[in-house]
Amino acid sequence: MKRAATTVWAVLLILLAGTAGSRAQSPEPAASLAPVTGAPAPPLRRPKIGLALSGGGARGVAHIGVLKALEQMHIPIDYIAGTSMGSIVGGLYAAGASTDDLEKLVATTDWSQIFSDRPVRSVLPFRQKEDDRKYIEGLSLGLDSKGLHVTKGLVNGQKFMFLLENSTRRAAGIRDFDALPIPFRCVATDISTGGRYIFSHGSLPVAIRASMSLPAIFTPVEVDGHLLVDGGIADNLPVDVVRAMGADVIIAVDIGTPPLDREQINSPVAVFSQVVSLLMQKEVDVQASQATILLRPRLGRFSMMDFPHSLKVVPLGEEAVRDKSAALSRYAVSPEEYAAWQARVRGLPPPPVLDFVEFSGTAPQLEARIRAAMRGQPGQPLTLDGLQRDLAFAYNTGDYASVTYELAARGAQEGAVVTAKPSSMGPNTMRFGIELSSDFTYNSNWAILAGLRFAQLNRLGAEWKSDLELGLNQRLYTEWYQPVDPGARFFVVPYLTYTNELDYVFVNAKMNEPSASYRTGEGWAGMDLGVNIGRSGQLRLGPRWGHASFTRAVGLDIFPSFYASLGEFQATYTYDRLDSADLPTRGIYLTLTGVDSTRALGATDSYKQGEFKLHAYQRLSERSGIFEWLAAGTAFGTDVPYYDWFRIGGPYSFAGYMQGELAGPYYASTRLGYQYKFASLPAIIGTGAYVMAYADIGKPWIQTLDTPSLTHNLKHSGTIAFGSSTKFGPVLFGYSYASGRNQMLFLSVGKRW
Repeated sequence: MKRAATTVWAVLLILLAGTAGSRAQSPEPAASLAPVTGAPAPPLRRPKIGLALSGGGARGVAHIGVLKALEQMHIPIDYIAGTSMGSIVGGLYAAGASTDDLEKLVATTDWSQIFSDRPVRSVLPFRQKEDDRKYIEGLSLGLDSKGLHVTKGLVNGQKFMFLLENSTRRAAGIRDFDALPIPFRCVATDISTGGRYIFSHGSLPVAIRASMSLPAIFTPVEVDGHLLVDGGIADNLPVDVVRAMGADVIIAVDIGTPPLDREQINSPVAVFSQVVSLLMQKEVDVQASQATILLRPRLGRFSMMDFPHSLKVVPLGEEAVRDKSAALSRYAVSPEEYAAWQARVRGLPPPPVLDFVEFSGTAPQLEARIRAAMRGQPGQPLTLDGLQRDLAFAYNTGDYASVTYELAARGAQEGAVVTAKPSSMGPNTMRFGIELSSDFTYNSNWAILAGLRFAQLNRLGAEWKSDLELGLNQRLYTEWYQPVDPGARFFVVPYLTYTNELDYVFVNAKMNEPSASYRTGEGWAGMDLGVNIGRSGQLRLGPRWGHASFTRAVGLDIFPSFYASLGEFQATYTYDRLDSADLPTRGIYLTLTGVDSTRALGATDSYKQGEFKLHAYQRLSERSGIFEWLAAGTAFGTDVPYYDWFRIGGPYSFAGYMQGELAGPYYASTRLGYQYKFASLPAIIGTGAYVMAYADIGKPWIQTLDTPSLTHNLKHSGTIAFGSSTKFGPVLFGYSYASGRNQMLFLSVGKRW
């Protein structure tokens, strides 16, 4: 068992490095935690044919090609056993899915979302959208009375569960896997012992999810006290499992990654990977030797994580069958007999209409929130489609680690039992982010972001949230968010905030050469009243009081240092329907802000400000799109002190100029751009890589009377940039040329405050 545990950790390291295939450890009969029972033999006059499908990540899509070719040869399958990706293809096929269904599923699934716990952003509550703009997905800690803790994997896998539940809903009421259209088994690994766990009954989606629970990527699945991970660790080619089911003829399909070639063994990691891969290959070969016919599709070095392009390997699976057609043809049946077999395995009735929905093991508060999200009323029939839609909507609030269901009968009624588990991180969390930027001169910025959230502090769902930024600039914000109604539509927010920022001052200076830099410090205490407008909009308004300092750091003594008292009324409306906080491809982000600084609240200076910002994105195709930014600020004819002027510049404001280089109490700018997704990233890393081109035009100005027209002294710039949306936030590298100025390169990495 010590050797088994060692192999488990070795495979874990290989999966993280992405250099080894999913090869099996030899099964140990004593470690089997569920019985391998024989299925009732159908009264056929032909040998019973079993299919053993191995794991291998995206390479396992080749199993679909194998099934297609076997169908073309009229070879019926009586039993299926699968591991990892083999359990997905085999389990769905056993539950009645056709090969066309499987290909469509692979083609239409957004795999970057499957390998992400991030809910669909358009339905996130507004407060979570705010955090989404600051913090790195998955980089968080839970906080409770026992201290800090982390998740057991990068991804909880709820979206994967929704995919499986939706794909197996016709078999949702079947608990005995022998009662499926094709009897089925799948293999997982008990991470505490290293032994295999063979699923022969229970929830089919849960069994498949456990079998493909890649260590350190997906969190383990707990079933009957056993903590289960990917079955490829214990038994990657379950030939003996399908034989024990009663198969006379076993067709085994091995799609694991082959060992490295001599020239590829060029690093310590490669050497380690090769050693473990060879050890695992030896055990896979033992299982393969027990198969009647062994198929090994020639997949080359196709990556086990390349799900977006995995349909390319379907023809390779078909080719592997054709290579063994002479041996396989003896198991073919007549067209009439095969048609009868297909009618039987595709003959499951449609999902039932539900008469009731119950909750099991779910906190009453969570149950109430989920019921509020459900469109169907308790006691009234609800379709399974509707239930899945409503549970997905509930999960997308971000408060749950999983929301699952099982069908159940209560006398003559059929219904669903829902289990919702709170996030494993708990209601209290710490989140982190980074921000790095440079124009490759002296103008660079860096920051570490941290957020602390205490949630569900009273029956109305109060929160205490604090944000901290440490770096070239410093920011601290803390608030108590108190809903005043059960639906959290209206709220009250007392808050404190402090900022200390470095501002550059440009006076007749050449590009990238500011005349001086000043430190602007502001501290505020305020109280907002607010209303949440759906899940995309929020309005906040209220008074706030504070103090400001403006002191020279280096350079010319352009402005005198001073301190001021602050007091103002502020109103802000924000609307956020972007599909991504990093590199959006569709949606709208809008902010409207109004400020009335008044001596009635103790302000040294009395003035007014208003600002409008709109970012709009529209897809032209799956890969291309356009975007437009509009922004403007006004002082309404009042005298605004310099420390509170609008400042624009930099890649996220007005490219070609330094951050804050363009400043004034009035400004207007617009951006028009085009972006094209030229590459996809591995799903576990991010979503894609883009090339974009955009032009900025606009200007700031001091007083309306000094400006003959909006086109006078207009600034403009053009930019070509490469961007990528990663798990660590957006990455942007580009080149800008501003009117009458020098060239500028810029690099930005990470979340923006």
